Amino acid sequence: MLPHLLPGRPLDDQTVRVLQSVASTLANSQSERSPYEAYFAWVNQAATQLRLLLTEADLNRLVLTAGFRLASTSALTTATSRFVLTEVEARRHQWEQLMADIKAWRQRWVDDAVIVVPDTNVYVHHAQLFDAIDWRSLAEARSLQPVRVVLPMVILDELDGLKRKVQGKDAKEHLRHALHEIARRFERPHARSVLVPADDERLLAETTIEVFLDDVDHIRLTRNDTEIADRARCLADVTCRPVCIVTNDNGMATRARMLDLLVKRVDYPSDFA
Repeated sequence: MLPHLLPGRPLDDQTVRVLQSVASTLANSQSERSPYEAYFAWVNQAATQLRLLLTEADLNRLVLTAGFRLASTSALTTATSRFVLTEVEARRHQWEQLMADIKAWRQRWVDDAVIVVPDTNVYVHHAQLFDAIDWRSLAEARSLQPVRVVLPMVILDELDGLKRKVQGKDAKEHLRHALHEIARRFERPHARSVLVPADDERLLAETTIEVFLDDVDHIRLTRNDTEIADRARCLADVTCRPVCIVTNDNGMATRARMLDLLVKRVDYPSDFA
């Protein structure tokens, strides 16, 4: 699981260095003469360093835990000291996993990719099936730039919800195709599926599609358009790359621009709209 950063805080090198420093200090704290005092010193230092980086919920999850609150209100006894050692070990494993997840995520997005998030209607109402759209031209990507089409979970849920609502033969066909292809391509949810393979002769990088999964504790915003834009903003922050929303909807375009996202407008055939 990635850290939940405050709005506008990218998961860049500076942020990662701060997180790594907190993790390293915790790992080294048990070599101190007094592990009990070292733990509370680590909590105070970490809370100060992270308060302007992490959400309150994540600060409580990673530092100011229920274990810390219990230990801080208990008298210093042998039992309390043992409890603190257990809490330190739990936090150490948690921070090791956090840094491993961050490393894997950054490696996944290490290339100079163009990131595209089509809104739900693009999958249903665009003149072409989603996997036939020329995403490279649409995103105005350079030939050697990979193009990453990203599908937030809320869009997948919206597509599922349209099964009995969508009207029109072509729109129904596009929806069926999208749902079938998404199910086929993402039997492994973390997969990155190739839409257009790289072409070495033409010096063209690949175009792929992947799902941007919600964390288990993610709470969605009430309006789906706002949630899509918010997840795209989150994607921009954790990849440290510009993200382009593809839409035909004025409201979606406005919400995206309010969050400093790029916007690419597309037109639909009149019989699709």
